[in-house]
Amino acid sequence: RRRCNILLRQSLCQNVCSTHFDSSLCTREPLGRFRANSAIGKEGDIMDLEERIMELSRYGYACGQILAILLLDTIGEENPALVRCMQGLNGGIGSSGDVCGCMAAGCCLISYFTGKPADDEFDSPHHKGAMGEFTSWFHDEMELEYMGYDCSQIVGTNPAKKVQYCPGIIASTYEKCMEILENRGLL
Repeated sequence: RRRCNILLRQSLCQNVCSTHFDSSLCTREPLGRFRANSAIGKEGDIMDLEERIMELSRYGYACGQILAILLLDTIGEENPALVRCMQGLNGGIGSSGDVCGCMAAGCCLISYFTGKPADDEFDSPHHKGAMGEFTSWFHDEMELEYMGYDCSQIVGTNPAKKVQYCPGIIASTYEKCMEILENRGLL
């Protein structure tokens, strides 16, 4: 068992520690509840959420991948295959300009905790409610702010709009997903 040195909220760290780590070796300070507007940086330091998003963007990641990395940072896991798969959501699913990659990625983040895990198991009883809450929120927010929820409606083909709008959409999507999961006791 490895030493736990991840910076997570208290209940999640206890869950992770008891599953994957020796909790008696946990050296981090409890954070209480999920810290809005913050993320865990590459070096394990707490940083501003939008700063972390911009850092990941500079490495060439886009919306779906950034949301996956933020989730993995939060739960103290690494999963390069998941990050690679999430690239297919960037640019409006497959760079088609259709449904915003943040909406699809947000559904994936929630499903990471609520989806059907195995042949002989079922999805969480929270799955449909969490999905409904998230997708309704996303539709409403994007319609209000950007007049639509397709990537082409939000940023079109203008790279300046991607830089202007996407970090905020990624941040609000991540925070909403974490809020939904936390309110249901899943995080």
